[in-house]
Amino acid sequence: MKRHRDYLILGIIHLIGLFLFFKPWVHGADGMAYYSWLRSAVIDGDLNTANEYEHFGYGWIAGTTATGYKDNPWAIGSAVLWAPFFLIAHLIARGDGYGPAYFTATSLASTIYAFIGLLLLYHLARELFGSGAALLATFVIWFTSPLVFYMYLHPSMAHANDAFVNALFVYTWYRTRSNRKAWGWLLLGATIGLAALVRTQNGLLVLIPAMELLLTLRGDLRSRFAPTALNGIAFGIGLLAAFFPQMYVWHKVYDCWLVFNPYHSSTGNTFNPTSPNFINVLFSLHHGLFTWTPALLLAVSGLAPLTRRDWQLAMLLAVGLTSQVYVVGGWSAWAGGAAFGQRFLVNNTPAYLLGMAALVESLRRHVGLRALYPAGVALILWNLGLVAQYVTEMIPREAPVSLGTIAVNQLHLLPVIVSRLGDLLAKRFGVWR
Repeated sequence: MKRHRDYLILGIIHLIGLFLFFKPWVHGADGMAYYSWLRSAVIDGDLNTANEYEHFGYGWIAGTTATGYKDNPWAIGSAVLWAPFFLIAHLIARGDGYGPAYFTATSLASTIYAFIGLLLLYHLARELFGSGAALLATFVIWFTSPLVFYMYLHPSMAHANDAFVNALFVYTWYRTRSNRKAWGWLLLGATIGLAALVRTQNGLLVLIPAMELLLTLRGDLRSRFAPTALNGIAFGIGLLAAFFPQMYVWHKVYDCWLVFNPYHSSTGNTFNPTSPNFINVLFSLHHGLFTWTPALLLAVSGLAPLTRRDWQLAMLLAVGLTSQVYVVGGWSAWAGGAAFGQRFLVNNTPAYLLGMAALVESLRRHVGLRALYPAGVALILWNLGLVAQYVTEMIPREAPVSLGTIAVNQLHLLPVIVSRLGDLLAKRFGVWR
């Protein structure tokens, strides 16, 4: 009964979030590029997104490939996830793939997928630490991380979907790890393939099951080799089957089945394997993960007490987070451009939520759960104030901003919002016109 109550509470909060923040639009180069794959495939029946780029005013970005297609290096996974919602909108609107019905459907899809991811993680956290710690951790990570922004205010980006597929991977790994048979490895490979389909950097998730497979060979190699090989083949089949749509698109557009780092190659950005900005990704005043969203520093610190409850899960999350920071730190565009916080690391939502749940449970033993709620509310209000500062452009979107400036702005935020309320509402609801 209590579990049902918690799910009801989470659902109500999601509906409130939709009412207050939801902005269904296709916005920016990234959102346009993700959306163009879907519209081109369904409406035009091809994979040449040149006319979509022109429609959204981004025809100047990149050029054409050797096969004559528009150079569109953005991953297709979001388009795949949005497809059922888009098709329903198309059956209703019978339009050209542009307009409020289509944009609302795909934007709503992102919020739904992100919410499902939160439910999966809440379910795991509840199993590990109980209802109270899980519920508080879910609320805190939901509204104190960049996820709230990309879930509701900028849903045409891939980050809400990214949070979902990573949550799905962790949930699948956790549920199948006990005496995992071939079918479990197949399913695990498929979830990683789907995650890489949404953002190719998620391919790093392969590291964890690959190490697990190698560890199963310990002992009598002769007796263990055959079942391990079978599991590895099942894992590879699942991975390839889920990721094959992206490979097919690459083949059609670039005449190559595997394209390494296509986005950065196409946009002129570079990758340095020494990851020179590893620390900046975490602590820079320019969208640093912990400086922009300090609640996540607390969440990551919770991975330490998580090791006492489930060291394998803690290691999975820590390795995943570290590998992602390494990759982002190697990109020349590590700060994410016009971004709300360190958007490239929204995919680590499982580490944040489960780490926060472990921290809450650890602190609860000393001060009680009720004493932690004011701290959680304060962290949420800080982040929502930061969202408001970003939306009203009180802080720069593509430049460093000091914590002092953010703190001072928080004190002057309410008069700014009141003075610009009409303009904010016009932009908020104008997307449906």
